[in-house]
This record gives sequence, C-alpha cells and structure tokens, in this order.
Amino acid sequence: MKIAFITGGLKPGRDGVGDYTRRLAAECIRQGHPSAILSLNDHHISRPQAGEQEIEETVVPVLRLPWSDPWPKRIADACDWMNSFDPDWVSLQFVPFAFHPRGLAFSLPFQLSQVIGTRPLHWMFHELWVLWSFPLSLRKRLLGQAQKLCLLFWLKQLQPKVVATQLPLYQEELGKLGVAAKLLPLHGNIPVAPRADADRWLAGRCAGIINGQQVKAGFFGNILPTLNRSLLAAHMAELKKAPGDELLVLSAGKIGPESSQLWDSLEQDLKTVAKFVKLGQLDEPESSLYFSALDYGLTSYPPELMRKSGSVAAMNEHGLPMIACGSMGGRSKLPDGQFPADDSAVQSWTVKQTADSLLTQLRQAGL
Repeated sequence: MKIAFITGGLKPGRDGVGDYTRRLAAECIRQGHPSAILSLNDHHISRPQAGEQEIEETVVPVLRLPWSDPWPKRIADACDWMNSFDPDWVSLQFVPFAFHPRGLAFSLPFQLSQVIGTRPLHWMFHELWVLWSFPLSLRKRLLGQAQKLCLLFWLKQLQPKVVATQLPLYQEELGKLGVAAKLLPLHGNIPVAPRADADRWLAGRCAGIINGQQVKAGFFGNILPTLNRSLLAAHMAELKKAPGDELLVLSAGKIGPESSQLWDSLEQDLKTVAKFVKLGQLDEPESSLYFSALDYGLTSYPPELMRKSGSVAAMNEHGLPMIACGSMGGRSKLPDGQFPADDSAVQSWTVKQTADSLLTQLRQAGL
C-alpha cells in the first residue's frame, strides 16, 4: 500500500515529529510500501521545496511548504502533490502547535479535507491538548479547554478511519471523548551510530573536564516544569558508584528559554553534587555519539508520560538505563520515580516494530 504522511515541519534535527515520521516512512519503504511526506507548516524554509530526504540509506520523497505562504497557495500545492503521489492512506502525524502558534487551527479540517480528498485517514496523536504541563496556570487551563474543543471539531469534520496514540493516558483521555484509539508506541528519532569513537568525541567536547572516573548522566532536549528537583538530587546521590566518584550531568539538544533557565538554576543548586555541562544542539550522528558515551539517561518526564518522548525512546534504543526525575504534581497513580509493575513506561520500539504495527492497523481497517 502507498502511504502519504502529513506533518507540520520536516527540517532534520529541528522537528521531533518530523524526524520520527522520516524514519517511519523510510522503514515502510524498505518493507515495500511506497511512502512520502508532506510538511504543511514548515518554519525552516521560505519557499516550497519538493525533493528527497535520506535516512538510514533510504530516500524518502518529500514536499515542504513554508508557513509564510498563504494557506490557499499551500493547499493548492499540497493537492497537486497528493494527487500526483495518489496514496492508499494518508497518515496525519498530529501535534496541535505544529499548525498554529496556540494550537487553535480552527480552519485546519477544511484545509486538510481538500488535501486528503476521499482517501482514508490515519490520525496519530503525538499530543492532545495542554493537559500535562505543571504547574497549570489558569491561562494554560483555559487554552487546554479551547484546544480540546478544537480537537473535537477536527475529529468530527475529518472522520479518521484509524486513530492512534503512543500513550495509555492519551488513549484514556480520547476514550472519554468517545474515540477508540489504538496504541502505537514510539521509536527513537536518532539512528544508532557505531559507538567506537563516542568516549573520544565526548572528551573532545568537554575538554579538560572528562576523566575515567566519572559517572555520566544526561538530558536531551527540553527540561520540563514536571522536573522534581528533590527526586533528581536523590538520584544523583545514588549514581555515584563509590565515594570518590565524580558525577557529570550533561544537557544536549535544542532547549528553549524556560528550559535554559531551569538548567542554570539546577547547576547553581546542585553544583556541590555534580559538574554540569551544556553541549548545545547536535546533529544526528553527534546525538548518537552522545547517547553512547553516557552511563545513564535522565528525563524530566514522569514515568506515566515517558512513552510520549522521542528522546527517551532514542536513549532506550542506545541501551541507556533511564531515570525518571519528573512528577505528575498529584495526578500520578504511582509514587514519584517508580515505574509501573510491567515497566511499560520505559519500553521502546524499534522503527521496524512501529512500522509493523502501523501497517497492521491499516490492514485491519479493511481497506
């Protein structure tokens, strides 16, 4: 079967859902299912770009449309591209903020319906609405409710044949709306590179800091307000394998202003416990080397939400033991830092497993 994926953006290394979708489309192609990707609201280009992107030695056809183009022009370009490719299925890889700065793209279903036409729609929810951000201000609560109403309208208008999400909690929330969502766990966004030069690479990036006695634990991407500082401090104390060991806590990847401020305050508060090093943004091969050089992966997600994180999935694919340092702020059904009994929070899939599950879901839809 032929599959056209739709995302907001598609710049490698700058869009998590785009990176996820590129790997998934490439795996579908390797399994004999022609696939292509359309990015409808790309913030990293100034004019339409039709071409190819290569991932893991597989070439994926893409059309990237800039956010600055008027929607009528983008829809016309997208319709021409979609009709030319003529897929059997369209898979919408959905994040609300990918299509509108506040996640309130009320006109989106009318625009997408022109592009999709009569083709069956698979809708993958990577996020729902503002729901799991702590602490939740009144403004965020109101925004979340508006996004929820918007989402209900989108679902009613677009009538997806298959709905999926990666998180049991999202599955539960969708169920409350009468939407039966299937689970499609995430694979990592970062292909695994050979480890041979990982330690040397990290030593080069941390000149004068790295030595053979350090325990290395690292975050990747944004550090969220869900971070529980006391839980992180307790884990940091446990990570030292011997009294003389030194703990090195690293941050890598793109982070926003709030995450940067949080990182700076952590460094100030915990500087007697560990050395802190910020590496900044890395490309895919460097990200893989970073994961391979670590002893532990750190995440600010609570255990219940870890399955929504592409960074956690990538760390798992690189064999890193994961440490959850997040708290649900009273909503958790588990003690802080404790995983479910079946350890499902930290299970990750390979891209092949994700593609197998997606293709099974589409086949079972009976089209």
